[in-house]
Amino acid sequence: MNISAFYATVNEAITIVPRGNNREVLIRGAEKQARTTCNDLPDKMYIRNTVSPEKSKKLKDDEKYFSLKEHMDYLTSKQEDVGKWSL
Repeated sequence: MNISAFYATVNEAITIVPRGNNREVLIRGAEKQARTTCNDLPDKMYIRNTVSPEKSKKLKDDEKYFSLKEHMDYLTSKQEDVGKWSL
């Protein structure tokens, strides 16, 4: 059996893809299997190049680099008790 990919049903999923010399984090987009229930998150963010910061993607004034810790903290703060929807 050759398994080359998998698909999971979850509320929050990100996908990291290369874009030229940079890495892009997709937070929303069915074609890349990225999704979120948080409407105030952008569709994508870039990852800072920590080895050569000068090679990092230049961001617009209202953008910031993706941080996994900040993202996880944000998602944790938005968690709701879903017990009332349980069967």
